[in-house]
Amino acid sequence: MELHGSPIFLLSLLLGQGFVASFNIDAKRPQVLRGPEDAQFGYKVLQHEADGEKW
Repeated sequence: MELHGSPIFLLSLLLGQGFVASFNIDAKRPQVLRGPEDAQFGYKVLQHEADGEKW
């Protein structure tokens, strides 16, 4: 069965574009984080704050 020409395949491509194009990286105003080299940047993205202390 040829799926590439089917209306369902074309419709899924059309509707799927919104999910793919929704993730953008802000190139105009990047946030540059600096720290020690052994900080393993990117390992922990979300910080939790409890009692005024971030961890």
